[in-house]
Amino acid sequence: MTRLYAVFERRVETKVKGRARSTPEDSYVLVKEGVCWPALFFGPLWALANRMWVVFALLVAVGIALVPSMLGAEDDLARWLGLGVLLLLGLFGNDLRQWSLARSGHELVSVVSGADLGDAKRRLFASMNSMYGV
Repeated sequence: MTRLYAVFERRVETKVKGRARSTPEDSYVLVKEGVCWPALFFGPLWALANRMWVVFALLVAVGIALVPSMLGAEDDLARWLGLGVLLLLGLFGNDLRQWSLARSGHELVSVVSGADLGDAKRRLFASMNSMYGV
């Protein structure tokens, strides 16, 4: 099955773990289109791992608002709302990741397809090599 990946390129020069970006692989981020299963199951941890600070802060705020209601067993509304937030995060998690990348200086430059992430990266760099004659 072929998947689509949005390709984001870092436009502002920064350092990665103490070294300058020296390879094209360091400058590009591929984000899968579609459902984000890690976001569905791990929610705030997924946002934190992907350095999505605004999304993480909003999820923590929603969690703080819903937890007291979830602990009270008289009303199931808070539990359903919490489940709804996680479902929405799973459905729109990759879109939120793209938004966060755009906020942090990345720019959408292309869309590639591939069977998996590795295949999509291979196709991206092969097309760049043929385009620039490298």
